[in-house]
Amino acid sequence: MFWKKKSNNNNQLAGFLGKDANIKGSLSYTGTVRLDGKMEGQIHTVGTLIVGENAVITADIYADTLIVCGQITGTVFAKQKVHLLATARLCGTVHAHTLIIDEGANFSGQSDNLVSDSAALSPQEAPSDNKKR
Repeated sequence: MFWKKKSNNNNQLAGFLGKDANIKGSLSYTGTVRLDGKMEGQIHTVGTLIVGENAVITADIYADTLIVCGQITGTVFAKQKVHLLATARLCGTVHAHTLIIDEGANFSGQSDNLVSDSAALSPQEAPSDNKKR
């Protein structure tokens, strides 16, 4: 299910979770990972998370960059950007420096802008959804 390419190129995929996989718990990594299966819990990355078209994610996500083609329910903290492609469905709260929503994508929830020099947020540092920023 997971594999790692031997490369120094940060744009290459470091891991992949296939569409038949189902994970409950916490996932932490560095680099770029694509999820096409089901995930429930928390995801922490210093890098990029790609949510494939078949993915169904119910999680709090802490990432540098999030690219979404599938479905996410939860709270997202992105140090750099969140990009919802045409097939994306996101229900929840987005805290990101940049939010891009392509035509056809569905976003239901709230968003706010993080300052560009903000550090990667941990769950303890993340603003509460009850607070206005």
